[in-house]
Amino acid sequence: MKNLFLFCFVALLQQIVVGQNLVPNPGFEYCRIPINNWMFTNVEFDDSMINWFSPNSGSPDILQLKELGRMRNARPNVAIASYRSRSGNVMVGLKLLGCEGGEHCKEFLQVAFRDSLEIGRRYYFEVWTKPIGNSIKINNIGMLLSVNKIEKYGEGISGYRPTINVDNIVDDIDDEWIKISDTICVDSSYQYLAIGNFYADQQTQTVVEPGGLNYAYYLFDDVLLVALAEDCNGVTVASILNTKNIQFETNSSTLKSDSFLDLNKLVTFLKDHPDKRIRIEGHTDDVGTSAYNQQLSSDRANAVLQYLVAQGISSDRLVAEGKGTSVPIATNDDEEGRRLNRRVEIVFLN
Repeated sequence: MKNLFLFCFVALLQQIVVGQNLVPNPGFEYCRIPINNWMFTNVEFDDSMINWFSPNSGSPDILQLKELGRMRNARPNVAIASYRSRSGNVMVGLKLLGCEGGEHCKEFLQVAFRDSLEIGRRYYFEVWTKPIGNSIKINNIGMLLSVNKIEKYGEGISGYRPTINVDNIVDDIDDEWIKISDTICVDSSYQYLAIGNFYADQQTQTVVEPGGLNYAYYLFDDVLLVALAEDCNGVTVASILNTKNIQFETNSSTLKSDSFLDLNKLVTFLKDHPDKRIRIEGHTDDVGTSAYNQQLSSDRANAVLQYLVAQGISSDRLVAEGKGTSVPIATNDDEEGRRLNRRVEIVFLN
């Protein structure tokens, strides 16, 4: 497995470089209601979790830290209250093996990407997992990319072969979260990602805990999929700077003075690299009409362009584009998500 690596154009810009995660709600933080009950149906999970859904009749569990001590309909021999998510306040639990020959109860997660993946582009994927202490330990924990949404209710999805799969037993010997990761060279315009055990129980290696569960139960958190700087042929492609410190007055395209520090860093970089061209993208939340947000995002992108021109950067090297609400990176159902969606991104075109 390969380790995640971060890259940037120069050290001067390190503090404002953020890779865009194509997985919405990657830490499962956004749920519609407080949940203190084990999920019994896929419908319960789909109705409670934002963005993620179950591709079969399995029922992933939504485990919110504040609710773990009072989970209703207790599961025999499962003590979950002491477990903690890797980050944030929510994790998801999946039953990955133990269906006594059937596959319908095996559980998976599925999500639609923010944008379709680009053919010929290289991507980095990671997810963090750990079994609960008395779970059966298994291999065959994997990730599947698909063009179409998988809907196999009433049966398993073991007929699919995962894009990434772990062949060794995944065991939290030190009670730590374990990272599953790899890079992928994309050969189709994939739109969906699924996580789980895509092999039948009899094809999966197991280690049984004495007196433990008769099934494998694993926790999952922090899913990441980002485009890398090189395509499948090693050619450098456009990279994105998510300049979170570029801020505007409310409902205005007037730049706040706090923005100038990062903008001036960008100016310095562009002056030091006179061959570089960029596209400035403005994004908004979904408060207000689509037409209003489209215009506001365009005005804000142009405000950044005009600032760069005023600092001596040729307008021939700059393109401004308003994206409105079309590319959210978080939910618009709460203020924190809306804040994240209100942003400017710098896309390097060469």
